[in-house]
Amino acid sequence: MQSTLDRIADWMATRPWYSPGPGGIPRLRELAELFLPSPDPTARVRLLLVRDDAPETPVLYQVPLVERDVLADPSAPGLIGAGYGGATLFDGVADSAFAAALLAGIHEAGHLRDSADDRMIVESTLVADGQDPVLRLQPYGRPALEAHLHRRVLDGPHPDAVAAEALADAGAGALPRLAGVLPVRWVEDGTAHVAHLAVVRESTAPTIDGWRHVAAAARHGAEADLGALGRTLGAVHRALGDQLSRHATTPDERATAVGAWRTRLAGAASEVSAVADLAEALEEVYRRAEALPEWPTTQAVHGALELGLTSRTDGGDWLLHAFGGTQPTTGGERVDLAALDLAGVLRSLHYAAGFAGVAGAWAEEQRSALRQGYAAAAGEAAIPGALVDALEADFAVVDAVWEARGRPEAVGIPLAALRRIAGGSRRGALAA
Repeated sequence: MQSTLDRIADWMATRPWYSPGPGGIPRLRELAELFLPSPDPTARVRLLLVRDDAPETPVLYQVPLVERDVLADPSAPGLIGAGYGGATLFDGVADSAFAAALLAGIHEAGHLRDSADDRMIVESTLVADGQDPVLRLQPYGRPALEAHLHRRVLDGPHPDAVAAEALADAGAGALPRLAGVLPVRWVEDGTAHVAHLAVVRESTAPTIDGWRHVAAAARHGAEADLGALGRTLGAVHRALGDQLSRHATTPDERATAVGAWRTRLAGAASEVSAVADLAEALEEVYRRAEALPEWPTTQAVHGALELGLTSRTDGGDWLLHAFGGTQPTTGGERVDLAALDLAGVLRSLHYAAGFAGVAGAWAEEQRSALRQGYAAAAGEAAIPGALVDALEADFAVVDAVWEARGRPEAVGIPLAALRRIAGGSRRGALAA
């Protein structure tokens, strides 16, 4: 008889979110099993954490399961196959019993921040499927919630969950209200591990994507409210540093960062002649950053921030999304210089202005508003302008190579950023 893991492996091999190894068939090992309390007496709900040893680098997956004592209908949504004793296994995200069991399981594990959220679910909708399914849950008499599950599990705490809990503890409003997270713990080869399977937040009112908002403002020469975004980002950095950890940047870390900038610059100069023309001036930008008497501390950061990972509510509040990037590959805090996030948004702003054909006063006013808003919220953690210049230049160096290779009609955008930074035309830089 085929085992449950074999049945799941056959099913996983047909899923678009599965990353196959040689042969395309998973080779699964069960690491942990969480039984979730199901208000539905006809459904048994559990989460399996498995490791797929088929790829060269093994991959962790979670498998949400609902088991029902019904005959298998080949057309049933989420059908996995037959289980033991004639029961049928279903993919949990496609079964209405899973949503209520998930909230109850988070509550039982002590990670539901408001027990009132654990109420009867009157509606459950699969908003998006794929590697990270999203379920919209409507508890009776409560605001709607969104549960983000991670089919592919990071071996270590998920940056979204780490940031969400830290910012909720600090009372920072840069994320939708956190309802709870679901961690899993297991021991493998004598080593204790922890990871996150789900993050549940309150659904937000309709928002506009941050990139679209700023791009539209650029096209019309309108105020983009980037001072407010800067304040939000500054408050996030301050809260993450206070709630998690800060570390003094060592001389070796400084030397490694500057060495990486120079290596990327040399590579870009060998491919893009316009970068080669600016290389000497960009070296001076890097020297100014390197020569700062002291670099800021490293701390938990977003790590992949750009305007497309922000949104703006109708009320003018800015929200940040996808800490660690849209598909982080390792678990744990994203520890780096906070200046990296600010430089990432400045880079994205430059692209929005470039695609809109806007240069000069409008773009400079928005850059200045963003930097000033950041400094106002970050307080003593305000970032030296020379360091922001160097990080933004490093982004533009990489972008110039990417554009020259794949989108040569747009290579002028990062080159314009490099000319601006190299020429020392930045005004209103943050105090060093």
